[in-house]
Amino acid sequence: MRIFLGIVAGIIVGLASAAGIGFLGDLLFPSGIAVERYTAAAAAEIFPRLPFGAQLLSILSWGIATLIGALLAKKIAGRSWAAWTVAGFFVLYVLLTLLVLPMPGWMQAVAIAGPVLGGFIANRLVAERPAIETPPEAPDDADL
Repeated sequence: MRIFLGIVAGIIVGLASAAGIGFLGDLLFPSGIAVERYTAAAAAEIFPRLPFGAQLLSILSWGIATLIGALLAKKIAGRSWAAWTVAGFFVLYVLLTLLVLPMPGWMQAVAIAGPVLGGFIANRLVAERPAIETPPEAPDDADL
């Protein structure tokens, strides 16, 4: 149960971190582009017109969000594979996003490398919790 909670918490906190970093990017690099209705087609049309800083920060946010989410998952669950599950979720998220948003090749590479690097760093920063060992069973009276 602890591992499941770690993974879910890592994904939720990671997504919230990505949204927060994206919001920060909007504040630092305002585009002035008004969106009437946010759809995948609108995002594909708007993304290439965003300032370079906003594009780069949104791409980097996926790696940073993965790092934060994977750190939390491993801290709660104590297992490396929990952090890699969060990283895998973000890799899948990025791949699906790349199908929608037109990006140059270098941005696609950074977008995919970010979550992988975030998962790797998170696994290095938090030590794996040792498995709980069960004490040996006491011998029955019949065994004596």
